[in-house]
Amino acid sequence: MKKLFVSLMTAFLMGTASLSFATSTPVTHPIDASVVVRTESMKLDVVTQVTEEASLVIRLRDADGHILHTKHINKGEGAIRYRFDLSKLQDGDYQVEISNGTTKQVKTFTIQTTPPSFTSTRSISLS
Repeated sequence: MKKLFVSLMTAFLMGTASLSFATSTPVTHPIDASVVVRTESMKLDVVTQVTEEASLVIRLRDADGHILHTKHINKGEGAIRYRFDLSKLQDGDYQVEISNGTTKQVKTFTIQTTPPSFTSTRSISLS
């Protein structure tokens, strides 16, 4: 009886010891997103595939890290394109952040206005 009790206790202790060392690794899903800047129309497109595994959050941030706009996209929406209108933003550095909760992709862009330059034009005419 004593031998049975010792072997059961040993099995129990071995089972709890092996469970205490087990760790779970978080499942990460990569983000496959493209950011396209349309300079002539002052638009920025985020193109991505939203799978069944995770929803996405797209954020537009300024240089100080303030969130200017947030868009939540639900799981399984498939291929999406979200467009930001940048025409009202001041000159400066900005970031587009695409996150699915475990993985984050950040793209930085700069808006800079160049003053118009006037050049003189010369022409020749025959009479």
